[in-house]
Amino acid sequence: MPRFELGASSSRTKRSARLSYTPPKDTTLAQFADRNQPRWYHLAMRVLRLGNSADAISTVPDEGRAYRLVERMFEERTGQPLKTSFKRIEPRPTMPQIMDRWMAEFEPDIALLIINQFWYGYASAPKKLEKMGRTGKLVARAGFKAAAIPWVAHNPVFRLARGTARRTVGASYLYEPEQVVESMKACITLLREKHAGVPLGVWSENAAVLHGQDKRLGRELLTRRNAVHGPLREFCAAADVPHYLLDKPPKPIDFRELRDVDHIHLNAAGHQYVADTQIDLVLELAARARAAQAAAQ
Repeated sequence: MPRFELGASSSRTKRSARLSYTPPKDTTLAQFADRNQPRWYHLAMRVLRLGNSADAISTVPDEGRAYRLVERMFEERTGQPLKTSFKRIEPRPTMPQIMDRWMAEFEPDIALLIINQFWYGYASAPKKLEKMGRTGKLVARAGFKAAAIPWVAHNPVFRLARGTARRTVGASYLYEPEQVVESMKACITLLREKHAGVPLGVWSENAAVLHGQDKRLGRELLTRRNAVHGPLREFCAAADVPHYLLDKPPKPIDFRELRDVDHIHLNAAGHQYVADTQIDLVLELAARARAAQAAAQ
């Protein structure tokens, strides 16, 4: 297998000097590289994936998750390796400052910002309990922690308890659309202004993955989704930031077939579906990065 090594350059020098790529021993450099390409072309393209728990919580092995599938498709189409650094995000007021630190830490060539429908589209019983005094907050904290542990979240007993709590205690959305829009606009502004040399793309999930075939919930979620993505679409267009919004599936599909056993995260088919809808955006960002790198030579 090819291996990647850290280069000896300083932390803020040319991005193309950060990594050196060593081809397999049975492959000569002439066979490996197209001499018509720039020297940096076959170095790994680094992407900072600002994503969600779908990449971290799954019964699907790591090699079958969306970001790994995108890496393989990217190399198959371009001949260039793609190296992913992954961080989970939430639309908190402090998120821009946190992203700024990650950009300095990972020094990516491109960045992919994933807008998570779970933030504004999932009615949570623990979130409701947080509003019920000290005891409610303690129970809510335990519920959030349990849901973050894969073997617990995928347990049918846990799913039954979660459904019972939602029916008896009620549920609240984690964030309102206005909160999501405000936070993501601030993040995009920070990345565009302070890290202008790193092409940024925004990818939005399809609401149907979360609500399945519940028509009432689907209508409510669509309204909330439009309140998020309408303003973000306009904002990205004005900032020249590619924004992929999956308004309609590329082909008819039963979204219940994409959900994992916890009915929230993705199964293998779901990860493939996400990768298939993300690869073109990643390729566009990489093309922008290559153009900028070539111009700097």
